[in-house]
Amino acid sequence: MLRKEGVPMKTAFFGLCLPLLALPFFLGGSPAKKAALSAYTPLVIGHRGGRALGPENTLAAGRAGHAAGADMWELDTQLTKDQVPVVLHDATLKRTTNIAKVFPKRAGDPLWTFTLAEVKKLDAGSWWAQRYGKKALAQGRITKKQLDYYASGKVKVPTLEEALLLTKELDWRVNVEIKVFHPGRLGPLVPKVLEAIRKTGTVDRVVISSFDHAVCYAVAHAKGPHPPVQVLTSMRLARPDLYVRDVVGGQALNPNIPCLGLGGKDEAAGDPPAELTVKRLLQAGLGINVWTVNDPKTWAWCKANRIPGIITDSPDLLRAWLKEQGSR
Repeated sequence: MLRKEGVPMKTAFFGLCLPLLALPFFLGGSPAKKAALSAYTPLVIGHRGGRALGPENTLAAGRAGHAAGADMWELDTQLTKDQVPVVLHDATLKRTTNIAKVFPKRAGDPLWTFTLAEVKKLDAGSWWAQRYGKKALAQGRITKKQLDYYASGKVKVPTLEEALLLTKELDWRVNVEIKVFHPGRLGPLVPKVLEAIRKTGTVDRVVISSFDHAVCYAVAHAKGPHPPVQVLTSMRLARPDLYVRDVVGGQALNPNIPCLGLGGKDEAAGDPPAELTVKRLLQAGLGINVWTVNDPKTWAWCKANRIPGIITDSPDLLRAWLKEQGSR
């Protein structure tokens, strides 16, 4: 590890390009600084695989995000009744499967009341094909073959293990968000997630994130091999550089754009400039991955402020925009 005034700077991928991004702060006006600045490009992270390209949180969406040029994908995980981690965002299966047809009396019940076998009976693709497929096809963002597959009934809710194996197969990386709907009732969620990661040999391909910072702390201080931690937040934190690094033990902050406080002018008045927050995080050797950013105006702000990672529903459009900007 490199050090600046006693602060470690992570060199593995989980810092999301931090060696490159943090160096300009340490190199003054040297040629190395100019080279680092010119080489900068943010990571493109497919939100739930790439929600604009396929049914979210499925292997199909992951493959679509990968094909679109995403550097990694993001997914959500929680436990079934029989304590298997599966990939699902919502507390229920109602929005993203045909559960109302298969289990009509249980459509609004939470995931944790269903076994894996029951979950695997559901179609997790047709809803997307019906709602978004024709438009995506007309825009040239997906193929007819993809649309037909999404609508076929063959797309299933994947287990976390299946998603990790896909990541490995594609020689890719993944941000696994641990969903917490009921603090105090997590059960073995964290140990089961770590078990799946270790079993698949993907510790070096994974980062863990969560809005529940007690979960982040538990992963960061887990015994045995474990992935690095990214602290998710939708609210502004006081000195997030100190909080993420020194309190949680994380390697990155994953904020939404509003909680960075774009336009802030006066820290003493409780409104620190977003640029100051970003600078402090990078100087502390921490990553920053903003979510969920789908518009060029905000992409431009992220690029101007050297945000290490951008989580987006549209990895295809962000990749194309970066190419137009000469980033890659």
